[in-house]
Amino acid sequence: MSRRAFADPLKEMAAWALTSTNFGGLDQPPTKDVHTLLITDEYTKRQTYYSYLEKFNDSSIDPKTGKPVKEEVRVFIQWLGQYKKFIFGEDYWTNQWGYFAKRLPKVKDLKHLLISDDTRYPIESDFLLENNAVLLRVIRPITSTDDHSSEVEQRSIKADFEFLNDGSIEDLKSKVLQALPEIKKLINERNN
Repeated sequence: MSRRAFADPLKEMAAWALTSTNFGGLDQPPTKDVHTLLITDEYTKRQTYYSYLEKFNDSSIDPKTGKPVKEEVRVFIQWLGQYKKFIFGEDYWTNQWGYFAKRLPKVKDLKHLLISDDTRYPIESDFLLENNAVLLRVIRPITSTDDHSSEVEQRSIKADFEFLNDGSIEDLKSKVLQALPEIKKLINERNN
């Protein structure tokens, strides 16, 4: 089983920009390790970028703005995602995901599944459905006050299965496992 989120290449771009001396970085110049990323493999590059972004916990405050650093990064990522779509077309991120997916083997069983855990736009769900995907939605009982299109538009996506996440992670796993025979059946129907 593989995982690839639509936002993975976006987060990689944002992390590069935020750690690059060309952009001044978040709170300090990048370390020597960031410069050596130019010659390392993609997996190592992603892990280093993500660890850089993840080092800021919810209590990290930007001394210049007084705002939480994670919120500043989130706004930048949202802007960058919209900018790339404006310049290269609405299907830019689905194309990026598709390039990755084409390199994987055809789905024969659950071990060959490719999971995208961040479908936020109808263009993304349409793309997945055109490629025989099964859409699962996990619903949290909290209400988001974020009115960015990446948060709002996902509400219009029709999922094949929905799971209410109102308990522990074990409760959620149990709900998914109960539905697994029906999920497998739909996967087989769409991929045969």
